[in-house]
Amino acid sequence: MLNVRTTMPIMHCIISGLRNDETRYVDSAHHEHIRERRETTEKEDRREMLEKKRDELYACVIREKVARAKETE
Repeated sequence: MLNVRTTMPIMHCIISGLRNDETRYVDSAHHEHIRERRETTEKEDRREMLEKKRDELYACVIREKVARAKETE
């Protein structure tokens, strides 16, 4: 006959081990999703910053051309 005191902890370890593996899988997938979202956000933020700088440079060049055109008139 099986002893409850020795069998229960073993079964608990097996069951909790399965749960821990499932939890680890879900956690790692969740963290992967968060990391991908963060990287995407960082890329989008960087793209927006570069577009803003580009627009500022274009505006500066246009202002200079307009100023030169006014000087030559």
